[in-house]
Amino acid sequence: MNEFQDKVAIVTGATSGIGRAAAIAYAREGAKVVVAGRRATEGEETVRLLQAQGGEGIFVKTDVSKAVQVKELVERTLQKFEPDLHITVRGALPTRAARPRGPRRLDR
Repeated sequence: MNEFQDKVAIVTGATSGIGRAAAIAYAREGAKVVVAGRRATEGEETVRLLQAQGGEGIFVKTDVSKAVQVKELVERTLQKFEPDLHITVRGALPTRAARPRGPRRLDR
């Protein structure tokens, strides 16, 4: 059995680079992957790449600097793969605009 068989992973920044590589790797190991990022064309391409290797996944357009979009990301994940969410991966590096600002609650 694959290491992440029947697990669900959200990978942010999965439209390119290390985020894309992480999404494909999780899918290769059996995870159902939610590809999250700001660029739809690249996100859909990541989903095609992981599906080509036998993986299952969806793309959710998400800007992680916007709490309402992160909440929608989690809600869509749970709608598609309910009730399971096992892994979250941050594939995007912080930029000047998105540098850490301390903990925040999504329900504000």
